[in-house]
Amino acid sequence: STPEQQLSTDHAVSFLLSIGVPAGKLVIGAAFYARVFEGVENVNNGLYQSGKFRNGVSFRNFATAFSPEKGFTYFRDSIAAAPFLYNKTEKLFVTFDDSISIEHKTHYAISRHLNGIMFWQLMDDKRMNGLLDVIDQSRRR
Repeated sequence: STPEQQLSTDHAVSFLLSIGVPAGKLVIGAAFYARVFEGVENVNNGLYQSGKFRNGVSFRNFATAFSPEKGFTYFRDSIAAAPFLYNKTEKLFVTFDDSISIEHKTHYAISRHLNGIMFWQLMDDKRMNGLLDVIDQSRRR
């Protein structure tokens, strides 16, 4: 959670645990895709601004869809440890998971003794060196 965004995975997990849901029955999610929002004003690089959903993009296509040449700049919310992209020319905001956030989520699930981490969907991942590989490598550390 951040001061601007109280709802988060940690908020939900903490609430469910507080009302007696066993940790072993909880699974957190990871996105193998991005969500692109349009009409997002260039305030705080689009973070916490309103916008309209435009489309989704598979993780395997991130490098070509969100390149600096296409006007996208990469950012990370240091409090939420979450990545995002912003294109100030086109006013596009992109929210997604990357290898760092997936590693954090995997370690979070392990440290809270949750039943695991799930993702949507395998076809969105890269065939090699993708996010599933990050989950597998993170759980071994």
